[in-house]
Amino acid sequence: MAKEYSRARRVEEQIKRELAVMLSAEVDAPGLGLVTFTAVTLTSDLSLAKIYFTQLGSQLTEKEGEKILNEVSPHLRHCLSKIMTLRSVPRLIFYYDVSIERANKMEALLDEVSQEDSASNNSG
Repeated sequence: MAKEYSRARRVEEQIKRELAVMLSAEVDAPGLGLVTFTAVTLTSDLSLAKIYFTQLGSQLTEKEGEKILNEVSPHLRHCLSKIMTLRSVPRLIFYYDVSIERANKMEALLDEVSQEDSASNNSG
């Protein structure tokens, strides 16, 4: 069982690396901006890959970026099949990664609470 897990992790990492290299060459979407793949999660049978991404400097909303990547996913999967040595390349589904935004909001809230705590200790 542990061996299967490590294989899945290796495949996830390879998919992430290959997509990062492939994206600029294979996808013509100038409004997409800089796309970074943050994580890849495979199902246990390696048939489906959930790919999480962020975009920087984009003229598109997160949903529009997600839509574009999901529209080109069959083409990206085909390109991956030429590079990767898998019997069957997983189906690719892209999701915008909101974890970074959530972390930034949490950090801002914690800073706000810390400043309020400091202000109340100094005034009292």
